Amino acid sequence: VAELEKSGHALRESREKFKHAAYHDALTQLPNRNLFTDTLKFLLEKTKQTPDFNFAVLFLDLNRFKTMNDSLGHAMGDKLILHVGKRLSNMMREGDLVGRFSGDEFAIILNNIKNIDDATAFAHRVAKRIAEPFTLNGRQVFTSVSIGIALGNPKYKEAQDVLRDADIAMYYAKENQKEYIIFDQKMHTRAVTLLQLETDLRYAVERDELEMYYQPIIGLDEVKLEGFEALVRWNHPQRGLVPPNEFIPVSEDTGLIIPMTLWILRT
Repeated sequence: VAELEKSGHALRESREKFKHAAYHDALTQLPNRNLFTDTLKFLLEKTKQTPDFNFAVLFLDLNRFKTMNDSLGHAMGDKLILHVGKRLSNMMREGDLVGRFSGDEFAIILNNIKNIDDATAFAHRVAKRIAEPFTLNGRQVFTSVSIGIALGNPKYKEAQDVLRDADIAMYYAKENQKEYIIFDQKMHTRAVTLLQLETDLRYAVERDELEMYYQPIIGLDEVKLEGFEALVRWNHPQRGLVPPNEFIPVSEDTGLIIPMTLWILRT
């Protein structure tokens, strides 16, 4: 009987460890995406049943974290993630939740807020707190954070949709060098449009839809032809002739864009 009780206790401990590992980040021991998503599902149901209940999701990304990893090493990068996680945990109110997803990505649920102003005020405090120096192995390290904010509402059908919108807003904040940006539907529309445009452009190369137009360059001193500017225009099957000032995404991570213009040196 004693051996059976001992085995049962060990089995329960093993199950608890597996459960904890499934719902927590291995480095910081903060909730991971699985636990975060389950919590969001519960809160979305609560918003449908309680119209006055509000919550917000903040998606955080450290700025220039890759540069820090490359220069100081991944061990120092891990220590920085641990310190960031501790600072965020210390800022949580009762009922709030902070989690780490991967790399330098964190997310926060602000539970039972009055309005979006509560979320923006908290985001400002987070940005200010993270901007304070970290001491790692006797070295002072500085970082900053970009934050996207999405307000929970009954219109969301899936928890992942809230995270997606907060993530989109975070990239806008990073691209515009802002502490935080609040999500609006235009951001999602633009993201979908750019993705479709990029997909169409890949097919445009295969289908030979790109056309070259030459624009003369005239020297004003002697009113003489100096050369030509070559412009690539895209004969899109639905959009028609896309002019060279149409912007095309080239990197989802950085948000960089380039115009469809090809320059040729003067001859």
